[in-house]
Amino acid sequence: MPPVEWKGVMSWCHSRLTVWGTKGEIKRFERSRWKEKLGAKYVEWLETSHHRVVHQFETDTPPVQKLAALSHRFPKLTFILVYEMEDEMQHGLAKVKRGVVDQYQTTR
Repeated sequence: MPPVEWKGVMSWCHSRLTVWGTKGEIKRFERSRWKEKLGAKYVEWLETSHHRVVHQFETDTPPVQKLAALSHRFPKLTFILVYEMEDEMQHGLAKVKRGVVDQYQTTR
């Protein structure tokens, strides 16, 4: 078998998504296909409380714009996304509600 030739290194975006809202709206969000819509892989549930749920996952790129599009379906929820692209030394924080994004980003 010939050796595998890598054409480049895959860069993953590590994300932590906190969803704030009513218990009913959070349940509706959890039942949606949000993982597929954001392209989330290796999803881990981290925390649940009465008005909040937190997930950690990886994507190919920061899913900020995909989350903004998804947020239109859940106008009563607030989304906080913290992400990191290690290979590009990029960190970001985004608050998303009803398609409106407040985003902060740093690059080393």
